[in-house]
Amino acid sequence: MNIAALDLNLLLVLRAVLEEGSTVRAAARLSVTQSAVSNALARLRVALGDPLFVRNGRGLAPTPRALELAPVVSEALAGLERALGDVFDPLTTTRTFSIAAADHHQAADLPKVAAAFAQAMPRARLRITSVDYLVASDGLPRGTVDVALAPAGSEGQGLRARPLFSESAVAVVRQGHPLLRGTITPTRLAAAGHIDVHITLGEPGDVNRATGERMASLGWERRVLVVVPSFVTAATVAAQTDHVAWLPEHAARLLTEILPLRRLRVPMPPMEVGCVLLWHERTHDDRGCAFFRELVARELCVGQTS
Repeated sequence: MNIAALDLNLLLVLRAVLEEGSTVRAAARLSVTQSAVSNALARLRVALGDPLFVRNGRGLAPTPRALELAPVVSEALAGLERALGDVFDPLTTTRTFSIAAADHHQAADLPKVAAAFAQAMPRARLRITSVDYLVASDGLPRGTVDVALAPAGSEGQGLRARPLFSESAVAVVRQGHPLLRGTITPTRLAAAGHIDVHITLGEPGDVNRATGERMASLGWERRVLVVVPSFVTAATVAAQTDHVAWLPEHAARLLTEILPLRRLRVPMPPMEVGCVLLWHERTHDDRGCAFFRELVARELCVGQTS
């Protein structure tokens, strides 16, 4: 196609629909009507000779051609925004910034990030996504995710990392659990049964992997009876069974306040798990992304005690 005949606004619509998965949300993000977004997509389909999106339940699923265009369009528009925007003004920007995180970070860490975000960038939009979405969409390289909270050691090609904090994994059980009385022995702990957390596309999470490795090194059996996709689910299951859940310490502090759970004092050395902030090299020099990264790091490095 002739690039000179392409309206730049159509690419803005394409990026918004790719990131939002909905013409309604894309329209709200761009401050236009849904019909305007639909008309723009119709023009793009004709220009590119591809349907670009197909209906998938209540949302839109991109075609292979749209997925191929996604990183190119995102990087091109980001480059234009950097070149044309001499100064990034957090008070007036209407950009959308996205962060991917596991559920325990979403519950325990990101509310304070959201509060600081609203104060620092009152007209911007914060988008929080799951780790599954990050991995399945290849979010950092493709540009659908700006930053991610990840375990230390998650760095990969083209990614930058900033250490945030480290914390221990702790065991929690329901109130009135038999293990809260008397001495905890390997036999008693194994007999209770354990809840394992598989976060990313059904794979074991780092906290529970570290727990299993530490217990095995001490000769302690960890008998997994339930596997769940999130730490919050692990906590709710533990609150209603005799199973033991292992949670990151800051998440355990929050969840023991709102669920009938007690922390279990297991007589073994603490297991430290580090957390880093990840972003892709292509956004490293973007003024808006740099401001967002600093905001996240500042909020998450405050108040961490382990």
